[in-house]
Parts: sequence; structure tokens; C-alpha cells
Amino acid sequence: MADTGGMSIEAWWPKLSQESRDYLIANNGDVVPAHLVEEIARAGGTVTPDAWWVGQTGPAGLYLSDEAIDWIDEVANGETPLPHDEPGTRVGRTASKEESTARAKVISTLFVSADGVAEIDPAWHFPYFDENMGRAVGEDYDTCDVLLLGRVTYDSFAGAWPDREAAGGDDAGFATQLGDLRKVVVTRQPLTFTWRNSEGLDGGLVEAVTRLKADPGVRGFLIPGSISVVQQLLAAGLVDELRLLIHPVAARTGRRLFDDGDTPYHLKLVATEVFPTGVIRVIYAPTDAPAPVAYDAVTDHVPDGP
Repeated sequence: MADTGGMSIEAWWPKLSQESRDYLIANNGDVVPAHLVEEIARAGGTVTPDAWWVGQTGPAGLYLSDEAIDWIDEVANGETPLPHDEPGTRVGRTASKEESTARAKVISTLFVSADGVAEIDPAWHFPYFDENMGRAVGEDYDTCDVLLLGRVTYDSFAGAWPDREAAGGDDAGFATQLGDLRKVVVTRQPLTFTWRNSEGLDGGLVEAVTRLKADPGVRGFLIPGSISVVQQLLAAGLVDELRLLIHPVAARTGRRLFDDGDTPYHLKLVATEVFPTGVIRVIYAPTDAPAPVAYDAVTDHVPDGP
């Protein structure tokens, strides 16, 4: 099978991250998230209606074709070998300790206003929380097996989600997922944890996170909220991705994501998605600063004028 006018799925599938392949296998047949469509395109896949792996497209996004769904099932079951993969590799398997360490990430997920406020106010947050934002939140939590939480965020979560799980409402499934995750809390005060799978951080933040990233049993970390934790880890170079859901509102008050400092944080755009509500989902990864450029070097790009 081959994509019309582009690389075959056999060629670009092995170039996806293991996390992305695992996601597509686990959600085979569901809508393909925008950031995965972009990753497929970067890997060489043709993202056009005539590509054999592309099925229905519409406002909800892109779906795999029936042929692609069957192909991925065969790969997951070991029925279709991948010549571009490492010998013995089987997509969907449990990663080796070396692989787990190599691909463990620290990801920050935040609701942010247009003017950079990350301390959310329900008054400007919940009017924009629709099924698209819910899907994006779910995708972020699916990247991790450890939550890293500041004390304030933990207290907020622990004071609400166990009761929501017990109540058995529409949000009980997500509440159960949160309860089942390992939760590491950044605090200087001794705590008595009543929410299952909770523990205090052992040691200083930077040293402890550096040590945890080297733990072969950890797949990935997610930091929901916890602004001070994110700021400290950004300064230490330990954040791998910033996943921001930018609301179309200027909050004008509240704590901002980026603190004052002398050194800029340069970011690489990984993916974007615009929701019908006007919310923009942006995924950034820290990157090196570009080479210095003076005004004289860009004058040829200045508008010509009338």
C-alpha cells in the first residue's frame, strides 16, 4: 500500500515517536489529533484526501481510512513487520528500560489567558471548556504515568477529584484516571495523604526531578497548573514541552506563566490547533536561541509601502 504522491505508511510510521504510535494503536479509528497529523506530515506522510490512509475529514478532524485501521491492527498484533524499525521491535510493546529513560518527558499543561495569566479564574475559563478542550486535556494526561504537582494544585485536586470519582457522574472516569496515577507533590511541609498513590517529593525540586527522569520505570511526567514548579523547572532546563490552551480573553489580573528574568526562553513550535470557541492549543518545546540578527540584515523584508 502506498500514499498517492507520497511516502508509504510503511516508511513514515516508524519515524513517529513511540508515544504517537502507541496513541494511534490505542485509539485506532478515532479522530487523529492535529498535532499527530502534523507529525505524520513531518515524517513524510501525504496529508491529502487522496492518500490511502486518510478517511473522513471534517470539522472534528481527520480519521483513518478503513485500510489504515486494518494495517495498524496488523502491526499492533505483530502480523505486519516493519523493515524500518529496529530488529525485534514490535509496535505497541512495552518499552525497554533504556527506551523508557530516553523518551521520558516533563510536560507542562496550562490554561492561559491571552495576556499570559496562568492562574485561572472559573469566570473566564469554563465558558470556553468544550469537547475539543476536553479531548486536548485527555491527550495531555495520556502522555504520563506520573503527575508532578505543587502543594496548592495538589490540595485543590485532592479536595475535589476523589469525591467526583465516588459520585459516579460524567467526570468519574477521568477522576479514576487521576486517582490511579502516581502523584508526586512538591512541598516543604510534611503531609498526610488521603488520596491514593500520593507521595511527597524526596529532596530538592531540581535534583529530585533530574533523578526521577532517569528512573527507567517512568514513562513521562505531567505538571498540571503548579506555576511555581513550572517556572523553576524551566529555569533548570528540565521542561520538555509547554502545552498551552490559550483562551480568547485578557484576564488582566492573576499570576503569569513566565516570571521576570534576564535570559529569554526560546521556544520551538511543535503543534497548533484552533478550536471553534477561539481557544488556541499551542505546544512548544524549548530550543536554542537563534543566531543574532541586526536590523540591517532584515531591511529587505520591510514592507515597500504604498
